[in-house]
Amino acid sequence: MGKKVDNLETLNRIKTIMMIFIVLYHSMALWLPEGWFNQVPKQKSIIISIIAQYLNLIHIYVFTFVSGIVFGILKFEKKRYNSYKVIICKKVNRLLVPYVSVMICWCIPFYCIFFKPTLKDIFLNYILGYAPSQLWYLLMLFWIFICVYPIADYINNMSYKNICVLAVCIYLAYYIFSMLFELPFQLLTTFKYLPFFILGMKYDSFNHNRVGWYSVINIALFAVYLLIPDGNCIIRVIKKVVTFGVSYYGVLTIMKLPSNFWNLKLWENHIVKYFEKNSFLVYLFHQQVIWIMVYFLNGLASPALIVVVSFIVSIFISFGIINIMNRYRVTRFLIGGK
Repeated sequence: MGKKVDNLETLNRIKTIMMIFIVLYHSMALWLPEGWFNQVPKQKSIIISIIAQYLNLIHIYVFTFVSGIVFGILKFEKKRYNSYKVIICKKVNRLLVPYVSVMICWCIPFYCIFFKPTLKDIFLNYILGYAPSQLWYLLMLFWIFICVYPIADYINNMSYKNICVLAVCIYLAYYIFSMLFELPFQLLTTFKYLPFFILGMKYDSFNHNRVGWYSVINIALFAVYLLIPDGNCIIRVIKKVVTFGVSYYGVLTIMKLPSNFWNLKLWENHIVKYFEKNSFLVYLFHQQVIWIMVYFLNGLASPALIVVVSFIVSIFISFGIINIMNRYRVTRFLIGGK
């Protein structure tokens, strides 16, 4: 066993696991029912498809939930984040500066190579942020902080039960409005994940009970999710409610993992610690590397091998880019560092 970790260190390790899941998900995303990238898989894989669908309903939600917990701890326990202006400046440096720099120097060039877009496509997808590849998360998280900070005290004084009701209402409102219109800069998408951020703000259970029924409910709801067909408006609303349940109980399952897991010596491994320190930066660069792997390996290797190779290569190439970028103050600033 390693040393006992505190709550914030545990949360950092949860975020590390989720970032690994995100990279794994993108390595499997080619087999999603709705497709991914610019081609279809040459070989089918139902198992990879199911795993990818499950990860898609879990990883970002846990990440957003944990971000809400960290925000709540820093603001209400450690008395930080006492200035709206200061938090805006921090989030601009941490989220918007990397969005712009990585978009221009990394995402758009690969997008042009693989998708042959028009200038209008580039403008809509990246400049206006309708579909900016993996960078959508940066915009979404920025707007969450902007929306939540002015009402943080009010949320903090609400009961967890009322927060749950509010979260479901926000989620369903997002779904209804998303059928009617789209908004630039991921403004509408923000309200898809906002419920999990505010639920995280009120989460104060670090007793690490056994996973127990949370995992059972999570898997049962996911099975229902897979079985619900596309249908009329009522069926779609039911599926969205089930989807929310899968994500919520998936979050609770991760949060209730035994504390012994977060104290393992594994977390002291230098590669794991490096990933833990730089997981956000891996997120910035990994997806386009996976595009390259999928482009060259699709049809030449089995689905499982494509996933494994894409996962490993994307992480290590991202490490290489990060190592170069962290050497210089200017490049560190461009990826959200100090």
